[in-house]
Amino acid sequence: MEWIDAPVKPIEFRITLNSKFKKRQTLISLAHEMAHVKQYAKGELTDETTRSPVKWNRVPVPEDKIDYWDLPYEIDARGREEGLYYRFLEAYPNVRVHSPPKP
Repeated sequence: MEWIDAPVKPIEFRITLNSKFKKRQTLISLAHEMAHVKQYAKGELTDETTRSPVKWNRVPVPEDKIDYWDLPYEIDARGREEGLYYRFLEAYPNVRVHSPPKP
């Protein structure tokens, strides 16, 4: 996912998905990236310049010192992806996706 227009509260984004993923993984990846869209659009996540650190809720995040899995905006996106995926399936019951039963 990338913002196209501005790094602070952007409104135009591009999401690129891997065409080799199966439908379920594609939808989960899309949900994850849409969580990042929400983060940028609401100003929770900012990446103002290549010289300044990424900020999560206005707090600088030293990405070079934090493991990817521990980045707060990745934790947030991963926490939302499954729920968004299942909400999509509820909203569009005719979409055929092989997935495990709901928890």
